[in-house]
Amino acid sequence: MKLLVMLPSTQRGGAEEYALTIASAAAQAGWQVSVAFPQTDGTASLQQDFREINIPYYPLAIADMRAQYVGASLLRLSRTIALLLRLKPDVVLMVLPFPSFAFSSLIACGLLSVPTALVFQLVPAKISLSQGRLRAYTWARARHQTWIAVSAHNRALIGESFRMPPEDVQCIYNGIPLPPASSDKDDTLALRLQVRQALKIPDSSTILLTVARLHPQKGHNYLVPIIPTLHQAFPQVKFIWVGEGERQDILRQQVMDQGMTAQVLFLGHRSDIPRLLKAADLFIFPTYFEGMPFAILEAMAYGLPIVASATGGIPEIITHQQEGLLCRTGDSHALSETILWALGHPKAMRKMASHAQQRVQAFSRKAMIQKTLGVLNELGNGQ
Repeated sequence: MKLLVMLPSTQRGGAEEYALTIASAAAQAGWQVSVAFPQTDGTASLQQDFREINIPYYPLAIADMRAQYVGASLLRLSRTIALLLRLKPDVVLMVLPFPSFAFSSLIACGLLSVPTALVFQLVPAKISLSQGRLRAYTWARARHQTWIAVSAHNRALIGESFRMPPEDVQCIYNGIPLPPASSDKDDTLALRLQVRQALKIPDSSTILLTVARLHPQKGHNYLVPIIPTLHQAFPQVKFIWVGEGERQDILRQQVMDQGMTAQVLFLGHRSDIPRLLKAADLFIFPTYFEGMPFAILEAMAYGLPIVASATGGIPEIITHQQEGLLCRTGDSHALSETILWALGHPKAMRKMASHAQQRVQAFSRKAMIQKTLGVLNELGNGQ
């Protein structure tokens, strides 16, 4: 089976990690796998990761621009067609970080009748499309395409946006590698101490961890204003932010303006997320919209208590006050009150975290891979 994985991405995030996971699993299963996405500074580490697992990477400039010129669309169409004719894949996996991205590439797959699985990693809301664009999507979907949502919420929004029955969209939840159960409290305590010493913060610090791109979507901007209030109530609190992105300089300045530079650590890209999850005390995820975030699933798997926005597919995996605490999106006051309650009730939060560890067992990476490769196999074999 010859599989081509395509992305219109210019930055690295959850959608790109998903593509890496599926491509790697397909290669391990004996498939001939190639990947194609824009060659940018933001995808440099992703390019390297694919090369390290011997999956050929092809630079493909198909990123959607804010100004959608006809000439640019035709150029992306021709680039995709040229690559498809060159590689002749049996099946294409197209991973979308936004629902309307890669339209030209989708049409290219339709024109050549290349079997294609289209995965919508993020659908923030119902999107408006012209009648002409809707007809084009309907035409392409009828030409050997299977559309996949990563949550029931996204599935419904896809149906509304593209004016199609939601049941025509498959739902395959994102999944993560589930860590082995560990009951060694001494090891956990030692790790907590090691992480605090490595970060050069007091051993008694309470770590509030956020793992997310520094992007407007992720809601750091409505977390920043409440940091002084939280610090005043709990002076031992330290905010640890993992991730890179376009808002890094802006957020650093906002934190500085609040006089909270010593309370917020920007760690950038990290390869030791599990270690940080084990050492932290509370996971904060103030996002505006999501599909099915890997970061939340990982926090659940490592038993870290969670405070998150009630948006996207998050309420499908976390019930408020059962597996974690959910609060209104974009509401700094609600977020502050929720975090203060969590910090003041550690026993209740640990109980919710235990429930979350049980709940997340249904969202394994193994299940995600098996279902996705099954869809690709059926498409590639013309079923």
